[in-house]
Amino acid sequence: MATMFPNSGLEDPFAGVDFSELDRSLRRPRTLMDFILNAATTVATLAALIPLFSVVFMLVWRGGQRLSLEVFTHLPPAPLEQGGGFGNAVLGTLVMVGMAMLMSVPMGLLTAIYLSQTSKGKVAETVRFAAKVLTGFPSILAGVFAYGAVVLATGRFSAFAGAVALAVLMLPTIVLTSEDSDPNDLDGLAADRVPGNPHGHHARCRTRRGGNRAPHPHRTV
Repeated sequence: MATMFPNSGLEDPFAGVDFSELDRSLRRPRTLMDFILNAATTVATLAALIPLFSVVFMLVWRGGQRLSLEVFTHLPPAPLEQGGGFGNAVLGTLVMVGMAMLMSVPMGLLTAIYLSQTSKGKVAETVRFAAKVLTGFPSILAGVFAYGAVVLATGRFSAFAGAVALAVLMLPTIVLTSEDSDPNDLDGLAADRVPGNPHGHHARCRTRRGGNRAPHPHRTV
């Protein structure tokens, strides 16, 4: 029978439970099997990590000995020659990223300002939907697009083709991130471009839901 707690009138939920049966003991088959499987999993994990850490150690040890300024400034060596570096890859990356930013950042910011000012409408919804879809655009397809649009058109590979592929991948992220930032900042950028409003002052702003919002506390009205 269930016992009652003294002076409380509540039943003891642990009445009739033999706590000695809950003790872990390797003499029990379930506890023994659990211990064996845990031990086997630990040993297998450590055995799998040994080659991984050995490769990392070899890369750090041998690569650290050859690491120098020459690696970042010199061109790759000819076959079977020692020395050299990957300076061309570093320079090419900087050039392509810079060109991609020049193409995607202005367009992305202008698109975000438009979306923040026009919260509703078919055009705004279409642009927003397209930006969200492009966030999952595979990089290999961006490369195929740049190959078809630039490489085949110009007849040669170039840094501009790589920049176009990067710009396609960067543009949706810039649009959505800028739109989700502080709407007051985007409203201020838009107000600075409104004719007849040279100082960018505005009393009230529209939110994306179409309501009104008080002016930014750091702006004069």
